[in-house]
Amino acid sequence: MSSIEIIPLAAEHRADIVNLLVKSFFLQEPLNATLKFDLPDEPMSWIEHTIAHALDDQCSFVAIDA
Repeated sequence: MSSIEIIPLAAEHRADIVNLLVKSFFLQEPLNATLKFDLPDEPMSWIEHTIAHALDDQCSFVAIDA
């Protein structure tokens, strides 16, 4: 049985979020077959920008499977 914990996003989650975005939303994105992003480097500035704002807004959360 798993226990999911919803907690505020913290800087310590940055690497996990980057990996999730690259693997789930870029590597497996059908649009990438056409756009041919240079992964993981090309979308990294967008990813870093998005995470920085999510940390600043103090309104973003992560789900942790404990």
